[in-house]
Amino acid sequence: TTVLETIGILLGVLIPVLTIEFYGHEVGWRIQAIIISLVAFFFLILMIPGIREDQEMRQRRFRVDKVLTEPFFKGLKSSMRDKHFAGFMILFVAYTSTMGLVMASIPFLVQDILQLSKIGELVVLFYILAAIIGAPIWYKVSFKLGIKRVTLLGAIFLACMGLPFLFIPVGPEGLIFVIIVFTISGFADAAIITMTMPLFSAVIDNATIETGKRREGLYKGVWLFFSRVGLAIRAIVFWIVQITFGYHSGSTDPYELMGLRFQLSVFPMIISGVGILIFWKLYQITPQQLELNIEKLKELKL
Repeated sequence: TTVLETIGILLGVLIPVLTIEFYGHEVGWRIQAIIISLVAFFFLILMIPGIREDQEMRQRRFRVDKVLTEPFFKGLKSSMRDKHFAGFMILFVAYTSTMGLVMASIPFLVQDILQLSKIGELVVLFYILAAIIGAPIWYKVSFKLGIKRVTLLGAIFLACMGLPFLFIPVGPEGLIFVIIVFTISGFADAAIITMTMPLFSAVIDNATIETGKRREGLYKGVWLFFSRVGLAIRAIVFWIVQITFGYHSGSTDPYELMGLRFQLSVFPMIISGVGILIFWKLYQITPQQLELNIEKLKELKL
C-alpha cells in the first residue's frame, strides 16, 4: 500500500505541473480538474465492492468491537494517558507539519532560488521515486532493527537533510544539489511511511491488552484530530518567515531568500527534532513486548 500511495502522490504532482506548463494557467487548471475528477470517479467505483460489508463481516465486527460509546473529548483525554500513543502521535504531527511545510515551499524554491519555470517542480519526482525504492528495503531492515529504530533512523536523516538548503546556489546550477537532497530525503522518508501502520498497530494491540477492549476508532480519530495541527504550524512558520525576513513570492533579495531557506531547513529540523525526542522518550514498546502482545490477543480472542 505504501508504494501505491506514493505512486498516487507522484501522479498528483505530475498532472498539475505538466498541464499548467503546456496549456497555461487558465486552460491547465480546467484540464487538471477534469482528469482528477475522472480518475477519482473511476477508483470510487472500484472501491465499492471492497468496502461493502456482508452479513458475516457485520457480525464479526459486532463480536470483536467491544468499545463503549463515550464522548470524543473524554476519549481524547483517556487516550492521551497512553504514553506510547502520545509519543507516536506527537512524532507524526511533527512529521506531517514538516512535510507539509517543505512541499508547500517547493514552488517558491523552484521559482526564486533555482529560477526555473513551473516544470522545475518535477524535481520532487526524485523524492517520490526514492521513497518507492526505499520502502521495501526499510521494511526488511525493520525485522532486524525493530520498527522503533527504523522510524528513528528515517526521522533523524530526514530532519538533517533540510540543512543543505541553506547553502544551495541561486540559479539553475543549484538543481543538481536539490536532486541529490531530494533523493536521499525520499529514501529516508520511506522508513517513516513504511513504519506508520506497524507502529499504530503496535500501539492499538498494547492498549487492547491494557484496557481489555479495542479502541482503533477512538485512537484513529484522535490521531486525525491532532494531525490537523500541522496546518496551523505551517501557517505560523510562513507568518514568522514573512515577518522576520520579509520574504514574498518572486523576491530576489538575498536576505529575504534566506527566510525561504530557513523555511525549508531550520524550521523543519526544529519541529522534527522535538517530535523525535518525545517519540524516543515515550514510545517504549519493544519487539519482544510486541510479540508477547500478539500472543495475548490470540488467547483473549481479540
